[in-house]
Amino acid sequence: YNLVDVKTKDGFNMTPLFIGSQGTLGIITEITLETEVHNPETTLLVGMFDDVSKVQKAILELREMHDLPCSVEMVDETLLNQVNEINPNQLKEVIAKPFPRQVLLVEFDDANEHAQRRAAKKAAKILEKNGTNFHIASNEDEKTRLWKLRQATSLALSHTDGAVKAVPAVEDGIVPLENYAKFVEGIDELLKRNHVKSAVWGHAGDANLSMQPYLDIGQLGDRQKLFRIMDEYYELVIKLGGSISGSTSDGRLRAPYLKKLYGEEKYDLFK
Repeated sequence: YNLVDVKTKDGFNMTPLFIGSQGTLGIITEITLETEVHNPETTLLVGMFDDVSKVQKAILELREMHDLPCSVEMVDETLLNQVNEINPNQLKEVIAKPFPRQVLLVEFDDANEHAQRRAAKKAAKILEKNGTNFHIASNEDEKTRLWKLRQATSLALSHTDGAVKAVPAVEDGIVPLENYAKFVEGIDELLKRNHVKSAVWGHAGDANLSMQPYLDIGQLGDRQKLFRIMDEYYELVIKLGGSISGSTSDGRLRAPYLKKLYGEEKYDLFK
């Protein structure tokens, strides 16, 4: 519940309280929305990185730009390797092995062509300075081809190896951007410690990252491992000053961690 923004200098505004309350305070029956003009004429940049700290540095610099990118997405090496094993054609003529540790996709959609070109040029310098390689595309076919890197997530997550599959139970953590590298390193250590494979991807521009460990939840050992991974993942997110729900609701799986996230006093206030 967003209690902080309810009190304003002009009185009380209940809107921030209702947004995010997930239906617990009442039902919204009417909403007025504002829209933004969609511009299909975009510029897409793809940066390759082997150093996660340099990814963080690049994202922070991108976020300081006057004309912000409309999208900053990330896929990791594990995801690309998984997709390459399942269907090599998915990445054919898009990216070659050996895959970088992380790939950033940065897109600009400013309706002003000059402003968009200027912003893309500045972003290219940021990617070139911090990454190992980068590519820029404004041609529609080329952009579609490069976005396959991010869309490859669905192929990896839908694939099953016998009874082993990606389990959507540990995901959507978000941390302050200055802790992006610690978040990634922490996830890597967590997976190694539990001897589990998982891709990592997400909205890198917000440090909102997802993972879905490959497990056979028909097996007691893997079910126990899943709950252990959940405990360690959400503890990492909270320790780094983040939230366990970056872009989706808490739900039954995350609700048990809310007391740890907010603390006893605030949790009692919510109750």
